[in-house]
Amino acid sequence: MPFTQQPGEKPLILADASGEFASLSNFDHHAENYTLDAHFYIAREQLIAGKQATIAMRTALLLNDTHIPLDLLQNITLKLTSTTLDKVSTTTEAKISKLDPTKDFTHSFSVPEQLAQLDVTFTAEVEKLGGGGERQGLTAFGPVEY
Repeated sequence: MPFTQQPGEKPLILADASGEFASLSNFDHHAENYTLDAHFYIAREQLIAGKQATIAMRTALLLNDTHIPLDLLQNITLKLTSTTLDKVSTTTEAKISKLDPTKDFTHSFSVPEQLAQLDVTFTAEVEKLGGGGERQGLTAFGPVEY
């Protein structure tokens, strides 16, 4: 059943192949809802000022709670915002060409002096199947586990 622009409960006639039996029923007609799920991890021991640290990201793309291939993602970006104790924020951005569903994506960055907070934003777009080429922007924010 294709997705709909007007989700909700709809009537449905169920019939056997011979046409001898038919019954009226209802079904939930779903919209095309994509969700980007991402989890971020960095080893605490790597957060040494002036050194390189590597953040790992595990991600999934879901269509109405069903996992679908990450190959459908386009314009993939990982943005790291580090904030120091002096409230100075620095943002770095990494463009990602492809994600491997069997591996964690890793990205290295320089750890600033007096790091107080590290925020991660993962963004991508997916082309809607029923949208005639329309793209939907997806975002996953994450606290970094360390």
